[in-house]
Amino acid sequence: SNFAGLASCSERLPPELEGALACLRRRLIGTAVKSCKSTKGETRWWSNSLAAHSHAKRWLREKRIKIIATDKDGGFALVHLDDLKRLILEKLNCSTYGEIATFALDVNSMMSSFSSLAMKWSESLKEKAMGHHIIACARETSSSKAVSKLVFTLKTHKPAGKVALRVIHSYAGHPFSAYNCILSRYIRRQ
Repeated sequence: SNFAGLASCSERLPPELEGALACLRRRLIGTAVKSCKSTKGETRWWSNSLAAHSHAKRWLREKRIKIIATDKDGGFALVHLDDLKRLILEKLNCSTYGEIATFALDVNSMMSSFSSLAMKWSESLKEKAMGHHIIACARETSSSKAVSKLVFTLKTHKPAGKVALRVIHSYAGHPFSAYNCILSRYIRRQ
């Protein structure tokens, strides 16, 4: 095998299957080479992106295919956009999630309410400096990060027909992270 760590198959395959796999391999490589050649000269002087990369992105967009990370093997899967939308809606159709109109998200009002809450909490603990610290940390972070996006990975290790999405709630760099850390410490002390 040409791949490190990949064990080769010791079983002999029927000649018909060997022939079909060899044909499939030749056609796949031929199509990839043809596709790469068709992008020759498409690289722009102002871009550090390879023409083949741009071609692949355009092909995925035209075919309405999304690349989704898998959750166990560290790879990825290609999923048609319609299937991905259906899987996402199925996953979000529960009491945990609710629809919010984007105009209803007033980040400035949310930050103001958060600041007030942080000061009241720190004053109740007789730690006024803590409130100022929490607010300063929140202001250092972009308020656009106050609204997080859900990220999905695909559970490809499941049996056929049971493949599903895993919902990841990612709040990296969230403005309220300092508050969350201090609150966590406070709860553990109790």
